[in-house]
Amino acid sequence: MASYKDMGGKVHELVIRISERNKLKAHGIDLAELWVYPEKLEAFLTSVMNGERLWEVLAVLEGVSADDLMNVANGDTEEQAGLALLEAITDFFPQSHPRTKGMSTLLDRVRKADQIHRQAVGELMTGLATSLDLSTVFSSADLSTNGSGESQAPSESPVSST
Repeated sequence: MASYKDMGGKVHELVIRISERNKLKAHGIDLAELWVYPEKLEAFLTSVMNGERLWEVLAVLEGVSADDLMNVANGDTEEQAGLALLEAITDFFPQSHPRTKGMSTLLDRVRKADQIHRQAVGELMTGLATSLDLSTVFSSADLSTNGSGESQAPSESPVSST
């Protein structure tokens, strides 16, 4: 079953049944057309790469507002949700259909590309941290401010002599 996890740790399971297919169709997304016409599928997938459109589609499937979903999402959530949507669409159609095999191949390639991308970014960040010697940067930083320029040191009150 397709799913993604939001920033709060909630797992959102995506299942497309006939009822959800009809809801999507009412919002201008005809899964049967996407299945028959590859150019329409490509246009749809391109449109959901725009984050807002992805959340609109997910909102229809989940029966909540897109704003509610976006309020608990970050970039990782968006990537997971996009993959989950692609998986849910693939799972909706008969596994014996030749196009399902093509969609499964596409899903596998997207997952592999995502994994390669994450690994490359991780290696880049490790390389940057090593080359910058962050321990030196942090140890020489003036930690007496909170980023606003205001001192975090306790204010000294004048001592009164009696």
